[in-house]
Amino acid sequence: MMQTVSALRYLNNGIKPPVIHFDLKPANILLGSGTSSGEIKITDFGLSKQMCEDTYDPEHGMDLTSQGAGTYWYLPPEVFVQGPNPPKISSKVDVWSLGCIFFQCLYGRKPYGHNQSQAAILENQTILKAKEIEFPAKPIVSDGAKIILLKDKNSIVIMDEIFACAKNILVIWASDVNPESLPSFQDTIQTKAKQAVIAFENVEMVIESKRASSSFDIVHFGLVSKRDTRATTDILNELFRVLRPNGHLIAVVEHTTQLQTVDQFKMCGFTSCSPLDSNSSFLIENKDDNVKKMRSLWLCQKPSFDIGYSVPLRNGSDTRTGQISSLAASGKKTWTMEDDDLIDTDELLDESDRKKPDVKTYDCGTTSTGVRKACKNCTCGLAQELEQEEHTEAKQNVKSSCGSCYLGDAFRCAGCPARGLPPFKPGERVTLPNMADV
Repeated sequence: MMQTVSALRYLNNGIKPPVIHFDLKPANILLGSGTSSGEIKITDFGLSKQMCEDTYDPEHGMDLTSQGAGTYWYLPPEVFVQGPNPPKISSKVDVWSLGCIFFQCLYGRKPYGHNQSQAAILENQTILKAKEIEFPAKPIVSDGAKIILLKDKNSIVIMDEIFACAKNILVIWASDVNPESLPSFQDTIQTKAKQAVIAFENVEMVIESKRASSSFDIVHFGLVSKRDTRATTDILNELFRVLRPNGHLIAVVEHTTQLQTVDQFKMCGFTSCSPLDSNSSFLIENKDDNVKKMRSLWLCQKPSFDIGYSVPLRNGSDTRTGQISSLAASGKKTWTMEDDDLIDTDELLDESDRKKPDVKTYDCGTTSTGVRKACKNCTCGLAQELEQEEHTEAKQNVKSSCGSCYLGDAFRCAGCPARGLPPFKPGERVTLPNMADV
């Protein structure tokens, strides 16, 4: 796979004009030495496109002049779009194809349209209608690898739109940076977020500053630093607190600790953690090339609700009056549970449960002969009471085996039931006086 990536990099950056292969698939990747450990050769450039200056626009791409050709299982969704104008393509077509090949190598099936013919894919618009791709549990694939198989190109975050909507931006800078360089970074962000108010905070003072909750739309972390600024759980919790609902955290993540760092983001409440595309490269222009190779930009989003937010679970209408609630009448939207989602506990009871128990059918109590009797599964305490009475009666009716019990403890054996009692006459029942009689 790495050789294929290097080949695509060469087609895109190594030659002029750059080339789009457009038909990258396993059958067109040959093993030079016949083994998987040898060099690979990419073949079949019959559908390839040259990105010449007169036909290719770096911002929008180039017109697809051969729509309908190619191997559909490995082509991106934009290729299947029908309209008065031909769809636009770029070198990202080959990146998508590479992702499909990588998925097939890992899981043994194609990500889209597996076991479907090309005619069925085209007729059913399988790839065009696909919402998302489901990755099996094993082997585990990082979020950075999953992004190359995103169906909707709008899923890839466009930084211009995020900055255009931001009103307040917080930039966390490290102590190893000269404060005089902060205005230049501010100017860089201000070109994208013209209406935003930008504030700076030292990483060592993030928690102590105690800024107001939900006061920023975007927080930059690790972008203004020379060394790797590691985000602790306490710092992430504080950044989560100061972000508004649906706010974004933009952070620099080192490749070697990418999985652990992203998991830490999610544990602190952030969602939709994904790597940023080339549209965000302007944020790290101040870093040297070595830093850019070892780290990447990630975007995490705060959920659409704030800390401590709650919504009452109730229906849109009042079941007691049959009238629409004031909240629903005012047009405000809130999360409610429909009648189908609620379980009526009365429906869980059948006729046998509703029937009152017949006391006469129970055999626990006194029989017709007047003898007290406990049932087999007695829970009223009668069984324990009768057992205690039997134990007491058996203890009182114990007969001596040596005949010396009435003489006193000096003549009684070790297991004598009368040990501790005063001497008594044979046949006499010994009773100990109560404290009130003493």
